[in-house]
Amino acid sequence: MLDRIRLDKVVVVPDDALPLAGGYPTNNPNLNDRTVDLQWGFPNDASIGTFYGDHATRSSSNPFYYEASLLHELGHARYLVDVYGFNVHVSAGNRIDILENGAPIVGTPYMPYVNSWRDAVRYTPYTGLMNGNGPTVDRHSAVALNLIRGRRATLGNYNAPGNLGAYLNDLPAQNELTVRDASGAALPGASVRIYRAGPGEGWYAKVYDNTADMSLTADAAGKVLLGRCPFSATGGITHTNNHSNGVAIVRVQSGDRVGYGFIEATDFNLEYWRGRTALGRHELRVALRKQGSAVGSVDEHAPTERVSQPLVVKNEVSDLVGQ
Repeated sequence: MLDRIRLDKVVVVPDDALPLAGGYPTNNPNLNDRTVDLQWGFPNDASIGTFYGDHATRSSSNPFYYEASLLHELGHARYLVDVYGFNVHVSAGNRIDILENGAPIVGTPYMPYVNSWRDAVRYTPYTGLMNGNGPTVDRHSAVALNLIRGRRATLGNYNAPGNLGAYLNDLPAQNELTVRDASGAALPGASVRIYRAGPGEGWYAKVYDNTADMSLTADAAGKVLLGRCPFSATGGITHTNNHSNGVAIVRVQSGDRVGYGFIEATDFNLEYWRGRTALGRHELRVALRKQGSAVGSVDEHAPTERVSQPLVVKNEVSDLVGQ
């Protein structure tokens, strides 16, 4: 993290005065104040007194001393997005309608649940403040912040500014995906299908229908070219209420064996920020099973995983992309 943030100004206003210029009392305490880079309002509320009531204990569990949720919201005010929005759920307005042999893949070895509530099939690997689990900042958000280090707010100093998540569309002009089995062996000649996330209901909703949006054939090295943005027909990443298309489902078939995995736009961003603006390189490992075999007979019941290269964050990283 190349920038440092400090408390610059505290303005005390009469009770119930917020917001001073429209919006919400918390997110937008004063839309006319351009003297600070980040702002947040604390309205007069009966719950405030108890929430911030402990003025003495130095503990990360005491919000008067350290409030992770507040820093998360200020991350939005700087332009960071919710990283947890790249998780893939199958409830509350989210669906995966993909079929294998006429049956849904969700909850089978093709795409097992990853939590005990049986409502999620995939979690983003990026954990940190914008995933709701601070105090660390995930590397994707860290580099996004470094891209605009030392710069004043341009499209708003509140949650959410006009340039919220602008960096999500930093994608290499071409992207190469190598498909591998669970052991890491490349899959030459494999059939690769890409399923994009359509809109649903609720924040970061994703609906995947049973029609592949891209159908490709891997070369002798197990590689396929995905173009600039395999996540959207229009070439743009959407990450907002009722629709997040930043995660695509990948079906891989090699001979009579089939496996499923995921690709995430954040990995494409990291390739772009490494300086690979012309060609990004990615790998996807999938656990393969015989097509048409009984669900319970799978031998390779290993989770799908994405293999990414280490990211070195250098001081000049923000010069790679103009913001």
